[in-house]
Amino acid sequence: MPEIAHEVLEYLCSTGARGERAHDLFSRLAVRAPVVRLRRAWIVSGHALVTALAGNPALVMPPPHFPEETRAASPSFVEFFCSSMSTRPAPDHRRLRGVLTKEFSGRAVERLRAPIQALADRLLDGLAAKGGGDFVSEVAVPLPVLVTCAMLDVPEEDRDQVLRWAKSLTAHIHSSFPGGAGPDDVQPMTETEFARMRGYVSDLVERRHGGPDLISRLNAAKDAGTIGHDEVVNMIMLLFMTGFDTVTVGLTNTLLCLDRHPGVWQALRDDPGLAPAAFAEAVRLHTPVVMGARVATGDVELGELSIRRGDTVLLLYAAANLDPVRFPDPSAYRLDRERGTTMSFGHGTYFCIGAALAPLQAEAVLRRLARATPVLDTANLRWREELAFNGPAALPLSIPVEVGV
Repeated sequence: MPEIAHEVLEYLCSTGARGERAHDLFSRLAVRAPVVRLRRAWIVSGHALVTALAGNPALVMPPPHFPEETRAASPSFVEFFCSSMSTRPAPDHRRLRGVLTKEFSGRAVERLRAPIQALADRLLDGLAAKGGGDFVSEVAVPLPVLVTCAMLDVPEEDRDQVLRWAKSLTAHIHSSFPGGAGPDDVQPMTETEFARMRGYVSDLVERRHGGPDLISRLNAAKDAGTIGHDEVVNMIMLLFMTGFDTVTVGLTNTLLCLDRHPGVWQALRDDPGLAPAAFAEAVRLHTPVVMGARVATGDVELGELSIRRGDTVLLLYAAANLDPVRFPDPSAYRLDRERGTTMSFGHGTYFCIGAALAPLQAEAVLRRLARATPVLDTANLRWREELAFNGPAALPLSIPVEVGV
């Protein structure tokens, strides 16, 4: 077995191989080993191959397999997650996704620009008022949840509780699998608390009809027979937690990347319109969604690949984003890079539905922070240990008071 294949195995099996050192592996894979075969598993890193396979209808998301302990202690939670849009078979996934696609289009989310800026300003003001803090827990985690609350028009007085629920629900998912763990200060959701959250969301759905909010529009789809009540409830609960991993890691990695390219802060002060490019290039270099797992429901022939039914395919988006065939000088941070097809939030059938929201949130954060460059404490960074998401678990920083005025 080639040495680089051993490195891939180490990444898959050992949390010690993840974190910051994983970037070096990803940068070499697309060049030296665009395909690694491990028994009935295929590890694919080349950009062209990942693009083709991510859109192949024969490759589907494998169903989650929760450990017996989780299934026994939290049956309602397991039933929810296993029936949510993210893990449904392809036909159901497309049906449910179709209900949301228009709501999360670039044109649709643009109307949220002002509310997103206000939310980012509020969170950063709180951080600046005390001179700094942990960017992850105080900004990058709450921001995507509060943005979802705004889309759903959750009552202002309920949003802190929804944030607590979303953090607890996400911690439950992470703690259910090897190498996963939620934030240190968040306990996984209990069955009782899950019932409370589900009851709250179900009540919101029952009360909302005919309004301009997203819940009312989901109810219109329900009334048309496109989706059922439980599917609407599951969809909303999923939306509350989806930004934790994608947007949170994307925002955190962007600040870390800009800390290593300090000239970008001055460029953003001179031209705030560069914020989308700054974010896009940062998450290309340090991809928040490292990989996507698929299972072949039929034989797939692609070039020299002969994938057989039942084979597992791991699409390494983080490596595809560093493929020099698609991105010349891939390790360079360039604001003028032609963006093309990056894999920063996945690709194909299971592409992150909130991907258009992420740049708006990043732009809001960068516009505010560009007023005075934050000072990051990167001496002892602790990294997340999950397979699929790569970024710091915490990012201490200090902010000059000018940011908060």
